[in-house]
Amino acid sequence: MEELLKTFMSQMNHQFSLLTKEIHEIKDGVASLEGRMDKLEGKVDTLEGRIDKLEGRITALEENQSKLIKNQNELKQTINQHATEFRSHFKKIEEELKQHREAFNIYAADLSSVKTNVEYLSGKTGVHDMKINNIEKSSKYNLLFPLPLFFISCFKIKLLQSSLKKIRFLHFQKNYWYNKGEIKQLYEQ
Repeated sequence: MEELLKTFMSQMNHQFSLLTKEIHEIKDGVASLEGRMDKLEGKVDTLEGRIDKLEGRITALEENQSKLIKNQNELKQTINQHATEFRSHFKKIEEELKQHREAFNIYAADLSSVKTNVEYLSGKTGVHDMKINNIEKSSKYNLLFPLPLFFISCFKIKLLQSSLKKIRFLHFQKNYWYNKGEIKQLYEQ
């Protein structure tokens, strides 16, 4: 029995030594796994840091995007306000141009009528001047009556004065006033 016990013990020692060897291998494997786990944890920590940085950048990008959208909306509003202002200003300018065209048309019509009237009266004045000259010539030969020359000169002056009055009256017959964008015609009588 002793031998049996020795054999049994040697087998047990052998088994213990195998177990010890396996435990050492397991411990080495666990130590190696722990080293790998430490490396993995370091990489995970680095990855988490990078993810945190990315989240910060994404948050900053979202803030910048919201600021850009806000600025874009303000810019749209400003552009719309300017467009409205330009439209109203353009309408006002068009209305004023229309009124000025109407005024120029009226002035052109009046100017042509005054020109026609001046030409007519100038023609009449020429005829009257010719008649007065004829009367003066005939009265120069008539020295016995110097008094008619005085009346003829007075008549000539009166005729010229009335012709000038007619020309002035036709020229200044109409006055135009520009009042709040409207043209008003006032006739003098």
